[in-house]
Amino acid sequence: MAKSRSAGPSPVRSAIVHTGLSFAVFGGIVGVMGAGIQMTGNPDRAGPREIIALFETHDTGTPALKARIDDRDYQLTSLQPQTQAARPDRAEPLLDVPDPGQAEFRQTTRTSPVESVRINGRTVQPGQSLSQVTQSESQINETSPAETPQPVFASVSSNDLYAATVSGRAPIITSDGRSVAESYARPFSNPEGRPTVSVIVRGLGKSRRYTNAAIDELPPEITLSFVANANGLRNLVRRAHEAGHEVLIEVPMEPLEDGRRAPPPNRLNTGQSASETATRLEWQLARTKGYFGVLNYQGAKFATEAASVKPLMAELARRGVAFIEDGSLPNSVFADVAGTTDTRFAKADLVIDTRRDAAEIETQLLTLESLALENGHALGTGFTYPVTLDTVKAWVGRLEAKGIMLAPASHVIRQNQARQVPGSEVFQTGMFEEGLSGQDG
Repeated sequence: MAKSRSAGPSPVRSAIVHTGLSFAVFGGIVGVMGAGIQMTGNPDRAGPREIIALFETHDTGTPALKARIDDRDYQLTSLQPQTQAARPDRAEPLLDVPDPGQAEFRQTTRTSPVESVRINGRTVQPGQSLSQVTQSESQINETSPAETPQPVFASVSSNDLYAATVSGRAPIITSDGRSVAESYARPFSNPEGRPTVSVIVRGLGKSRRYTNAAIDELPPEITLSFVANANGLRNLVRRAHEAGHEVLIEVPMEPLEDGRRAPPPNRLNTGQSASETATRLEWQLARTKGYFGVLNYQGAKFATEAASVKPLMAELARRGVAFIEDGSLPNSVFADVAGTTDTRFAKADLVIDTRRDAAEIETQLLTLESLALENGHALGTGFTYPVTLDTVKAWVGRLEAKGIMLAPASHVIRQNQARQVPGSEVFQTGMFEEGLSGQDG
């Protein structure tokens, strides 16, 4: 008789059941171990870590902030201590002039001691703001004169130095011989004949924030150069004059290669006729009033063509406008042509911020000092980068101790004119002689 036999368990089912039981047991063991580590372990040793120092350490035990300049967005930023109480919204100083109530939290990364700086003709000590100094002066003696008298510029709204053109009112030499090159140059006196350094900060008008910083926070002896097509240019030039700065206007000229951006309006190009050069220059000069001269913007190609440069220089001489070369053009013929057209001219010795680095800018400024000691005067140009503004502002405060004077850029033009006096042997070798050491620049 046949016997029946029940089938054994499915192998697949057995595998699934045993696998699940294995995971459950293993998970329980891991959970128990994890709970034990969590309750008894040291969290500082849980894994690799990196300690970042936010503060300088001093013997006093007081933490001091580190500061840095972020060149990616050209803004001066600083780390704030976590214990600082929240404050109402208020504008931070644009550069590194200390702010009342925050001076204890701000330090620079310079290795040299912080020096006093001059802002709008006033000496500002570390830990002070310009408003504090101004208020203190008025409290001491409301009737006392300002520390440094403001220069007497011709009125920016004056029309006698200008004549109507199709582009607006452009400069002219008046019937009594006055010109913008003389009327709008900052007065400067150097009775002791000390070496002088001059700095032009250029590119103003592109960024309203950095333009305001240059106008308000740089010493008035610093010459300011504005782009000709800046918005609100007339008001910006007026503000610069009120702060004591002399002003240049930048005339765009043809570079070796055009980039991706469209050329600025009415740029001066090689190959154009003399009348076209005069017309385009006239448009640039009619953008505003109050400047004593122009500065080239680019122009590496234009500056090498004497046939193109001569109409420019002749027109500037006819209108009584000075010309300053920015120091970036190795093969320029500007100086040679300016001499043949009697154009007031000066050439910058170097550009101080070809590298946007504080240490490199300091080195270039020291080079300017050496040139001033050797030749009697030196001229540099730089842009409105925050690192440039901060570095120049700190450097100015150290010049007095070195026996060097900060002079406006127009002073270099006057020195060049003195060197060209017929029969004068002074400055012929480029050395600073005593023959004119007592003259007013």
